[in-house]
Amino acid sequence: METQAWEQPLISVDVITVKLDKSDGHLKIFLGLRKNEPFKDTYALPGVLLSPHERVSEAATRAVTSKALIPEDKIRAVRDIGISDNPDRDPRGATLSVVNIAVIDSSFDVNGSDDVKLVNVADIADLGLPFDHENLVLKALAQLGSLLMTDAEISKALLGDEFRTTELYDTYNDLNLVLPATVAKPDLSNLSRRLKTTRGITAKPVDETSLTASGRGRPSSVWIWN
Repeated sequence: METQAWEQPLISVDVITVKLDKSDGHLKIFLGLRKNEPFKDTYALPGVLLSPHERVSEAATRAVTSKALIPEDKIRAVRDIGISDNPDRDPRGATLSVVNIAVIDSSFDVNGSDDVKLVNVADIADLGLPFDHENLVLKALAQLGSLLMTDAEISKALLGDEFRTTELYDTYNDLNLVLPATVAKPDLSNLSRRLKTTRGITAKPVDETSLTASGRGRPSSVWIWN
């Protein structure tokens, strides 16, 4: 019996690689410079084709380390957030994209490398990302907004072992700028009250003596994970 030909789509693993830059309070995404066509010499999300006998989580880590040049020990969390199945997403042919978020230690920087770019999430719409990468970023940021302060692993990975109320506020604000219909605009007073009743975190004790000596007002509260 004659066998019917069947063209199987390839499986790619694309990673939205984010960090909270505590030097300026902005949520940022790492992009890698594409070295081959299509879209050669443009910046895109780190992504690789899934290899035989490779797990998706392993491919996601490989994408981050090889395309965004981030050491594996700087990856604080990886999370699979879904699939993009648009058959026209890649001009070379049908690919099925498994989309991941990778949260990077806030201290890591690109150190002037031309092969990697660090951009504010608020600027994503102006970059003209290739493939369907802008849509993938929006999907990931919406997911991140829902996970923030409800998922301890992702929240701790993004905010660090300790964080200020204002840093969480700035993160929500950046997400709201990109996704105003999905992430509510933050209010600092309401956020402070919410954090006081959030399980899993504790306010770090304030050195009242240092406050009196400095003559400054009370700074933003610092929170630590239990």
